[in-house]
Amino acid sequence: MDDQNQEYSQDRRKYKRVPCNALMVCRMANPGKQEREEFLEISPPKTVDISSGGMQMETDTPIMPGLSLIIFLSIQPIEIPIEIRARSVWCKAAEENKFRVGIEFLQFTEEKDRQSIEDFIAKNL
Repeated sequence: MDDQNQEYSQDRRKYKRVPCNALMVCRMANPGKQEREEFLEISPPKTVDISSGGMQMETDTPIMPGLSLIIFLSIQPIEIPIEIRARSVWCKAAEENKFRVGIEFLQFTEEKDRQSIEDFIAKNL
């Protein structure tokens, strides 16, 4: 991609994105359990970057686009993990046996948690 197209692609983002190496736990909906909500823990996820609208993580587990996720994210200076309902948007193979996953945030347990992420981003721009 040439510089002009790369610049255009970055400008199309709705939210500012910053590198992030936060502790997290991620659970995905069990596709075989459609009659009730059941989630399986993904191990071990690693955050790559974050915005107030979503994040990118790296994991050993490929995650199909469209799956429901529950994320528990610990960012400084917050002591209690933030709980976020989310969905996977894309999944790409990364380095050997690793996958990069794009995640869209759908609902925060508390609205102040979205503000905490926005504050984290502002401090790390």
